[in-house]
Amino acid sequence: KVATPFGVSSVAQAAAVAALQPEGVAHMRDSVDAAVAERDRMAAELREGGREVPDSQANFVWVAAADAQDLAARLDRNGLTVRVFPGEGIRVSIGPRGANDRVLDVLSEP
Repeated sequence: KVATPFGVSSVAQAAAVAALQPEGVAHMRDSVDAAVAERDRMAAELREGGREVPDSQANFVWVAAADAQDLAARLDRNGLTVRVFPGEGIRVSIGPRGANDRVLDVLSEP
């Protein structure tokens, strides 16, 4: 019944120490660089397709759309989940290139 608050297992501690080593930091930087490049690619392609997409510094792009619920339903029918804000737009998290390409394909459909 007594435990250290926010206790961390020895496995989690080992993972944290490994992540702070030069190889772990390099992997994190590579992962961030890849996510940023993919986010920027998606935003550019969505804009080229006529979508309103503001600049983002996050791991997602915002697609403004009055028909947000319809877009989210169309994506859902294609096995893709986004966060919908009815009447405002959808939040599309950046994923692997293949999944992002599927989002772009669905959103480019008339």
